[in-house]
Amino acid sequence: MSSENTSKRRAEATAREIRRQRLLRLATRVVIWVVAPTLIASVYYGLVAAPQYESVALVAVHSTRAGGAIEPLAAILPAASSSRDGLIAREYVLSRAMLGELVEQHGFAEHYSDAAADALSRLGSDADSEELYEYYLDRVEASHDAQSGTLTLRVRAFSAEQARAFGNAIIESAEAMVNRMSDRERDDRTRLAAREVARAEERLEAAQKNLIEVQGEGGDLDPTRSAAAVAAVRAELDGELARLKAELDAARAVMHEDAPKVVELRQRVAALRRQINRQGQRLVDQDGGDMTDSIARFEPAVWEKELAQQTLAAARQSLEIARVEASRQQRYLVTIAEPSMPDVATHPRRLWRVATVAACAFSLMIVFTLLGAAVREHAKL
Repeated sequence: MSSENTSKRRAEATAREIRRQRLLRLATRVVIWVVAPTLIASVYYGLVAAPQYESVALVAVHSTRAGGAIEPLAAILPAASSSRDGLIAREYVLSRAMLGELVEQHGFAEHYSDAAADALSRLGSDADSEELYEYYLDRVEASHDAQSGTLTLRVRAFSAEQARAFGNAIIESAEAMVNRMSDRERDDRTRLAAREVARAEERLEAAQKNLIEVQGEGGDLDPTRSAAAVAAVRAELDGELARLKAELDAARAVMHEDAPKVVELRQRVAALRRQINRQGQRLVDQDGGDMTDSIARFEPAVWEKELAQQTLAAARQSLEIARVEASRQQRYLVTIAEPSMPDVATHPRRLWRVATVAACAFSLMIVFTLLGAAVREHAKL
């Protein structure tokens, strides 16, 4: 009986020892995997990490169309033009060109590589261009709201004054870019209108020369008017001939052919016929070609000249409109809210960062514990 009790006590002691060792291993893992990283993160974010100040600004790119002109896309989507311009401004803010300007003119690299900041927060002194650009994207944010067309700019720096200064520099550079884009658009429109005027003038000059050549070849300034005048005279003569023939027929009915009245009427009819033939001959030029050939060459030349004159008038009107529009600023950057002056450091978010480190460390501990258990079970099999 006593041996059974002794064996039972030994089994209970062994079970307690196993549980104690498991708890010890678990505590060790928690300390190594969770407590130590969380403690290190707490020390770093609480005592070491350099405070960062965030300046916030709100801007928008406003577009106008002189004379009430509406772009086809804008007619379908009223906010399409503003949204497109806002996205262009956002891409420029986050571009390497903007970074280069900040580095060259505003000491971006010098500020963020300040030795007063901790090693993890500051920019490395030997950072290459790619590292510098990644650092820039981490410190400068630009978000675009498609509905309102506004651009929210956030800039973080190691001092409130410098954060605001960088924000103002970015807005000034973006405004200059928008102005250049607007100036380029106006210049292109004016240049295009001027080229169209030059082309229309050349076309009119060529049409005038061609018309003069056609008039010189035919020897008539306006063959159509000449033909109309000949046709009118011939129609009048045809009417007179018909009247005389009727009078001749009436005289023949009551007189002999040798009667003076009949002879006179016959002579007048013959004279009218000769005159009508001469008028018909006027429709034929000296070279044997009829006047219709001259008209066939003349009318297209006149039409080309009139069309060239109308085209030139329209081109000059377009040029004048383009010049008027060029005097107006069609696209410009509107600063809705100036870069703010932060009074407290908002980054790093200490509690959030520490909690994130603790959650990630705990998750990793669970994953590796399960993996270790699976390996041991597999080894036993």
